[in-house]
Amino acid sequence: MRRTVLLIAAVFAAVFAVGGVALAATLNGTNGADFLVGTDSRDTISGLGGNDTVYGKAALDLVYGGAGNDRMNGGGGDDQMNGQDGNDGLYGSWDEDVLVGANGDDTVYGYYGDDNMGGGNGTDKLYGEAGNDTLTDPSSPRRSIGRYDINRSPGTEMHGGDGNDTIAAGYGTERVQGGNGNDTLKAFTNSSANSGGAAENWPCLDSPFPGSPDSYFCWDGMEGGPGDDKIYGSDSPDDSTSGGTGADRIYGNGGGDSLDAVDGATTDFVDCGPGEDAVRVDGDGAETDTVTNCETVEYTDVQR
Repeated sequence: MRRTVLLIAAVFAAVFAVGGVALAATLNGTNGADFLVGTDSRDTISGLGGNDTVYGKAALDLVYGGAGNDRMNGGGGDDQMNGQDGNDGLYGSWDEDVLVGANGDDTVYGYYGDDNMGGGNGTDKLYGEAGNDTLTDPSSPRRSIGRYDINRSPGTEMHGGDGNDTIAAGYGTERVQGGNGNDTLKAFTNSSANSGGAAENWPCLDSPFPGSPDSYFCWDGMEGGPGDDKIYGSDSPDDSTSGGTGADRIYGNGGGDSLDAVDGATTDFVDCGPGEDAVRVDGDGAETDTVTNCETVEYTDVQR
């Protein structure tokens, strides 16, 4: 299929200027494949239909992909981007962006800056990269980041990258990695609507929400990574959790859990909780790690 690229002159554009300097622009694409470039001021850009390419340039931009498989980059400034329908790619910059994939199988990159990111419906991949990011993919019912509603879908991957990240993962998220830094990972399953707020108000745990070092509220496929982590499983069955390196505290909570605290170096604490649980820890049963409420315990002197 031939791809039609429309220049800015071919789309609706309203530019507001004072003294010959552009203050803002409103750009609306078409139902074709548009190429839209904003100004160095605050812009509102809507791709509408088609597979669009959007670049906001400098300042705080509002960017909406519309239908189609869009590629969106807000440029400099604290941008807010919503992919809407289609399999979109959203790319932050060095500022504090809000990036929401919405419907479709989206890929979202925060890059530099302290970003807020959400996947939405579809099998999404979220990468916080550098900065202290917030990645959210909550289970139904819908929740919101800022002005944007987001939802979850099975198969989502969430990677915090560098920085002190906060990751809130909904039921169905297959892989969560905090990466480097003092991260906070939260998980919840069935819950009532909540627009964010304090972490201790989120379901899945009754325990308080420590500010540091790492705190993980989680279930399937959680990896602590480097650092002294706190990992809390949900009451859903078959949690699979790895603490990674560092002095970790792992709580399986309900369900039949598979927990791994082996790092060959530091002292870990594991409380498997209710259910038929299995855990791998350091030592020979007389040293290194502390284990309680676990039905099957495997001690090993081999570092992972």
